[in-house]
This record gives sequence, structure tokens and C-alpha cells, in this order.
Amino acid sequence: MMGQMKGEIHQNSGSKVKYLMSSYLRPQNPLTPDEISQGLRSLSIFQKQHKKFTAEANNQIDQQIYSTIVDSIEKNKVMASTDVFPKDSLYDSYEWSQTENKIIISYKSDSEKDLQCSIQGNNISSSSGFISGILYKQPLSSNIKVDGQKVEIELTVSETWPILIIGGENIDTNSLFILSAFATKLNLSAQSEKLLIHGAMRNHLLSMQTLAFLYMTKDDKFAAFYFYCLLYLNFNDPAAFACICEVLFSIEGKEYTPNISHLAENILVEEAKKEKPIAFLYIGYLHMSKKEGFKSDDALAFKYFETAATRYGNKKSLDTMGRCYLYGLGVEADLKLALKYFLEADLPKDKILSLFAIANIDRQTIVSLFKEQNVSLDEKEIESIGQDSKFNIWILISAAALIAGSIFVGYSIYKRRKR
Repeated sequence: MMGQMKGEIHQNSGSKVKYLMSSYLRPQNPLTPDEISQGLRSLSIFQKQHKKFTAEANNQIDQQIYSTIVDSIEKNKVMASTDVFPKDSLYDSYEWSQTENKIIISYKSDSEKDLQCSIQGNNISSSSGFISGILYKQPLSSNIKVDGQKVEIELTVSETWPILIIGGENIDTNSLFILSAFATKLNLSAQSEKLLIHGAMRNHLLSMQTLAFLYMTKDDKFAAFYFYCLLYLNFNDPAAFACICEVLFSIEGKEYTPNISHLAENILVEEAKKEKPIAFLYIGYLHMSKKEGFKSDDALAFKYFETAATRYGNKKSLDTMGRCYLYGLGVEADLKLALKYFLEADLPKDKILSLFAIANIDRQTIVSLFKEQNVSLDEKEIESIGQDSKFNIWILISAAALIAGSIFVGYSIYKRRKR
């Protein structure tokens, strides 16, 4: 039955506790960071996307793309200076602004090659390529000052510049990102995407993050998965793991191997050790998914849900615990506790009533439960109980399906935003 605790647990309570603690936050097949990296990179979905985006990045950017963006910036009288980026944004490269006929470009770096900057005609470059490309116009004059780790470049110009760097074969990744950002603002999405791909494949953090979000909104989950993998592996991005694991959970059929579940578990355990409540939720979901080749355990799953709820007060965890008590998943069914946790999760009353009705709890019992919790129900709410549930659907579906709606926050949240 679904309410039974599953897994290799001894019958007496003391042995159960001992088993749970010995398995808690310990992957079944422990992997080193290098093995996790290799595991992600060896997946066919990763390799297919890598091949596609590498080929795209190997094609030189068409000059017409730059021209279209710059023409639109000029036509719409947009000022594409770095002043538009919020102070708390992740953009941390060069800054530039113009006052009358003076343009000031400034940046800091601890790399000697970044500090070696020069301007020849309408080209700007640094030895490292930190700032590089074709300037909007050729300046009347330029002056470069290096003070310790700070560079300040003063350009004298004869007109207002709407943008600083407009292209070039050696354009730096931050200038690519600035162009792509304003292309998006001007509804030039195709041009923006091409520039972002070139920046991301040159390991530019903001380009990767923007592309990952873009492909989420386009429902291209494997492209999003690829860039979230790069963010996770190259930058230890704190949010990437959730989307990575949601995609790993979705792999089925011939593409699925037990290694995928063990890979997801190792990623999640490491994130849980960093005090991320969502990681606890996802490990619990993995156990309830009953994946082939993975030793699932509903009681251990409940332990993870409980940790996320009691230690962090996570609302999704409280919702999930309510469902576990409602259906008897990994713990003995208890309708009073189910309602208690649903209320603590701040679920709307109509949602709670629907959950109880789907679980085939009769109207009188539901009304009594609410009364015990001093939660009032009006006549309309009482009459609505059971109207959405024609039959006891929960006995036909898996434990994972019963709790999935209360858990996922990565890929699914972007799909909801899109709608």
C-alpha cells in the first residue's frame, strides 16, 4: 500500500531510526566533483547541445547583425551606456558614460594584461582582450591613465555616442553582452540570441545566465539544461542545480540509466549540505519517484521533507509534509497533521479542500477537521467540497505524482511565468 514505509528498514522502531540516520545525506553511490562533472558532460543531451552551440559559436558573427542593432539604437535614440545596469546587478566589467564631448571609460583588474590597453584609430584593445572592439566613432583624442589596478580612459569626441563598442572580430564578451541587452530591449531577439551564444561559449557568466533563462521561457529544456550545467560546473551558480535535477528527473525510456538518478542524488546532497532547503525537497522527491536502479525509501524521503520544513520553514516543504500525512507517504496517515501543515504552508482554503476531496475524504470529516483547527468554512465552501473529484484518483498514481505539485521550483516556474 502507498501508506507503507518502503525500503530496506528493519521492523523495530530503533532500527528504523538507525537506518534513516545512516542513509541521511549519504549518496548511495558517492561521486567526486570530477565524477559529477564527467557524469553531466557525458550525458547524450549535454553532448548534443554542446555540439550545436559550439558549431554556432564557431561561425563568425555577421557584420549585418551589429549594423542592425546599432541602427536601431540610433533610430530609437537609446543611450546604451553601462549606467542603465542596476548597481546590484552582476555586471562588473568596464563602465562608460559621456558628459558633453568627454567619454570616460573605467575599470579595475588585478591582471596586468587587462591593464595594458591601447587605442588605434577607432579600435580599442587590451592585451588580454578584456576590453576590445570597434568604437562607435574614431575619437578626436584619447588619454589612458593606469593607477595601480585601475584604468581610466578619456576620449574626446565631437558628438553624442549612443554606444561605445559596436562590433569587431575581436570584440570582448562584455561588449557583446551590452549589445545583446539593448537588442533585446529593441525587440531584436534573434540578433540578441546570436550574440549571447557567442559570449556564453566564451565562458561569459551573464550571457550563460541570460540564455538559460531565455531557453526556459521558450520551453527548450535541453538547451536550458546545457547552460545550467555550464553555470553549475564553471561558476558554481547557486540556482542551477534545481533546473539540472528537474531535467534529470524527466529523463525516461531508452535515455534513462540508473546513473542519472545517482548523479542527481550526489548533486542534491552537496547542495543540501550548503543549507539549501530546495535540495532536501528534491532528494525526497527522487526517493518517491521509484526510479529503476535507485533504492527508493518513502520514510527517508519524509525525513528530507521534514528537515526542509522544520529547519528552514520552507513553505513548499510544509505543503509536501501535508500531502505525505494526507496520503500516508513515508509516515502514518494523519488528517489532522495534514491540515496543520497545509495551513502553515499558507495554502488557500479552496486548494486544501480540493486536496482532501481528491484523497476521497468525506465532507463531514473535512468540516470537522477545519472546526478543530478553528478555521471557519462558509456554506458555499462546504457545498463545493467534492465537486472537483469524481473518483478516488490518488490510488491510481504514484507517490511522486502526488507530491510533485508542491515541490518543483526550477524549470516549472519559468513555464508558469511564460503562461
